[in-house]
Amino acid sequence: MKPNSLIISLIAAGLTAFFLSACSEGTVTGGGESLTPSVPSGIEATQGTLEDSVLLSWDAVDNAEYYVIYKALDTPETFRVVASRVIGQSYSDTPVSSGRKFYYKVASGNGNKWSEPSPEAEGFALKGAPVPPETVDVPVNEIGQITLVWDEVINADSYNVYRCDIKYGTYEKINTEDITSTTFTDTSVTADQKYYYKIIPVNAYGEGAQSSIISGTALQQAPLWTGPVDLAATDAEYGEKVKITWAAADYAASYKVYRAADNEGTAGEYAVIAENVTALVFEDRDTTLENQPVFYYYRVAAVSSGGETDCGAWDTGSVNRTIPAELDPPEIVKASKGNINVISVSWTEVSGANGGYTVYRSTSSSFTSPVIVADKYKADAVDGYIYFDDTTMAPLPDTATYYYKVTAWSVSGENEMESGMNTTAAQGYADPDVPGVPVNPVSSMDYDNGTITVSWNAADTWTKRYTVYRSDNGIDGDYNLISENQTETSITEELAVNDGTVEAGVEYFYRIKALNDKGESALTSGKSAVFTLRVPTNLSVDSEYNWNWNCTYTYTVTWTAVKGATGYEVEYYYSNTWHSVTITGGDTTSVTFDSPNHGGGSYPVRIRAVNSTPDPELYSDYSAQVTP
Repeated sequence: MKPNSLIISLIAAGLTAFFLSACSEGTVTGGGESLTPSVPSGIEATQGTLEDSVLLSWDAVDNAEYYVIYKALDTPETFRVVASRVIGQSYSDTPVSSGRKFYYKVASGNGNKWSEPSPEAEGFALKGAPVPPETVDVPVNEIGQITLVWDEVINADSYNVYRCDIKYGTYEKINTEDITSTTFTDTSVTADQKYYYKIIPVNAYGEGAQSSIISGTALQQAPLWTGPVDLAATDAEYGEKVKITWAAADYAASYKVYRAADNEGTAGEYAVIAENVTALVFEDRDTTLENQPVFYYYRVAAVSSGGETDCGAWDTGSVNRTIPAELDPPEIVKASKGNINVISVSWTEVSGANGGYTVYRSTSSSFTSPVIVADKYKADAVDGYIYFDDTTMAPLPDTATYYYKVTAWSVSGENEMESGMNTTAAQGYADPDVPGVPVNPVSSMDYDNGTITVSWNAADTWTKRYTVYRSDNGIDGDYNLISENQTETSITEELAVNDGTVEAGVEYFYRIKALNDKGESALTSGKSAVFTLRVPTNLSVDSEYNWNWNCTYTYTVTWTAVKGATGYEVEYYYSNTWHSVTITGGDTTSVTFDSPNHGGGSYPVRIRAVNSTPDPELYSDYSAQVTP
């Protein structure tokens, strides 16, 4: 802001200042005797009307020849002389820092005598945007609004108010029009929520610096009863509590419940037994309440941050200890996930559950068709929790999820009462253990299809898959992997003649292990399996006489091929000895040969299947003899 014409004319009037380092009133050497002048009055200093100067003015003193100027910085504590022998009734302190406070005193001088300094005057210069208010305050907590009050800023034309929900968040301006006073009422607030504010002064240069942060909270409307309180307390209706109900009060945020042992006298002094109650009901479960016919007196007050109502209405209530307690279900029910073969169910202890707990289980998240897995179960609480291990789940190959709810039982004499179930079912599952070794391995042959089958029983139903190994050089030989990750409890191998990998007559040994997601079992001991050759069937022998000098017969022998055979031995009985005819080729089904010379007749014939092994013990047995 620029100096006005009056100030300019005062400065231009020929003011003169001489700097002396004197520190207080005193004398000036030289000159003759003079009278001490009076103390100047009417001291004024400009406050923010000049950008880099403070103009000091005062009333004239009759016998003063000149004036002495004193100045203090920031606080009016230590003054020093900054000018002496000032002629006239004004002084321009130039230049000075913008926004900094200065304090001035003036003494009058005559000859070498000075008067006492005048009272102090505060002055300062301002340039540019205004400085913030020194203080901002929220005078009182008001209902439904927050009022802000701040110090006036000299060079401010108006003010803006900024607000935020958190102290160091992003502030937004909330006034829609310029604020020209030093107070503002914010009505766009939610009761009991804390808000933070900053005040920013404004002039022709724009917004100035922001004030310090101030917070405020609006109160709720004070509650009031606009109708009957309708207070009611139960009489001997419950075995462990008195239930108090009441009507709603307008503007109530919560309620306080009071109780007294008597309604009159010193015993009738009501004490708060519950506060911050938001429902229109409270259950007094104080275990020290005496059994009927002892009555207790109850009152209720409505509360908000704006105040509390009177509670004139009262009612009596009592308990009947012969009735089982009406218990709440456990507040928290949990079920373990991933324990081996067990689901550990836990729940918060329910006070008064002297009859134990019933644990229900369902396979459905909607808790349909629940079953009881523990009835009126009792156990000591550990850190406020009751624990139960459920091992009755049906073991499944795949992990199954189960859902649990729990009720509490109270007992009084021969009477008992079950609480409701917890609202949300606890979800849990068990993981299987490492499977056991498969048991009872057996082997079998299928002569018609030419296969060997090895089968076994699972050691438990947690098994998910199997791995099979085979040895062809003895029970302690080298085992090779032939199948893995199979789900069946058997394996079938075909003979080489069927494009398989096993040979008839060779003894094989098999070992099996079970696997699941937790690990694998040990291997079974070796199980022997061998595809023995079947005795050829449908043996038929025809003979035809040969009209020659040797008197021989031609024999034609037929049979059904044997799976796995690499050949056959056909024998006929002649002269007390079996004579062999060897046939190669397992698919051969007939042979023709002549009888020995020197005789005709019918000779018995038999046949057996052979394979590539040189061990005759692994050949088939001979068929029954057939005589043509």
